[in-house]
Parts: sequence; C-alpha cells; structure tokens
Amino acid sequence: MKKVVKTIIIIIIVFALLVAVLYFGELFIKSHQNKYVNKSSNITENRVDYVLKITHGKKNCVPVELNLYSDNTYELYTDYYACKPFQTCLLMLKYSKSIKGTYKYDLNKIINSIEEVKTGIDKNNLPEYELYTHDYSYIANNNQYLDELLKQIDVDLKQCANANYN
Repeated sequence: MKKVVKTIIIIIIVFALLVAVLYFGELFIKSHQNKYVNKSSNITENRVDYVLKITHGKKNCVPVELNLYSDNTYELYTDYYACKPFQTCLLMLKYSKSIKGTYKYDLNKIINSIEEVKTGIDKNNLPEYELYTHDYSYIANNNQYLDELLKQIDVDLKQCANANYN
C-alpha cells in the first residue's frame, strides 16, 4: 500500500513539474516575441507580426522566405547563416539578409483559396508553396492569387537562398 501511495505522489509531482515547465516556457516565448511586435525589423530581430510566411514547397535547397505584413510591407529573406563545408555545424536556420518592399494586394484572396494542412506533408508529393500564419499551416498548388502577388512584387520563390559563411 505504501508503495502505491509513493508512486501516486511521484506521478503528481512529475505532472506538476511538467505543467510548470510548459507554463513558464510559454510565458518566456511570449515575452520574447512581444519585444519585436510593431518595431522596425532587422535581421537579428525578426518581426513576428507577419500575416503570411511563404516558401516554395519543392525544396532541394534552403528556400528563400517571403513574409507579408499587415501594413502592406514584405520582406524576402535571401541569404542565411551557414557553417563552412566539412565542419561540424550546430546552427539553426537563420536568415542573414533580406530585401524589403511594399505590396498592394488583398491577401484575403490568397487566404481564402489555400488549403489547410491537416496531416503531415508527404515528401514524395510536395506542394508548390507552403504558407504559414501564426496558428496554421497551408499549402497551395497552381494558385492564381499567389502567382498574381508574386508577379506584382517581382519575387521568385523557386530560387534558393544563398549561404553566408561568416
């Protein structure tokens, strides 16, 4: 009986610790995200107020990334920090250079015409584009509205980002 009570107490303590870690971890992330909302962007402090984040889905390299913001500005990330070839590399993907511009397009046309990802993406049947909001992942294939926007701002998402070995 004492063994069962000890086991239950240990389970309760472990559960309480897990809840605390998740709660404080979420607070930490939110506090760091809020530092950058509604501030001008630079590469070391990426904006988090994007409406859509778009990459090319058929990846054979590190893709460029297009972020569209609610103030009708965009940022196209074209270069990323990389380790030199044949070196041990512990870097996470972080873009190092971007091109900024403005757009005049109703993003609702795109948002209303894309498909939410309900399951994982099959690597043998990758979508043409992957789109992200803060809460959801979407895919788009042959999307006329997205193509119109990309043509308007003269962006080609099919190109690869350039490695920055600094």
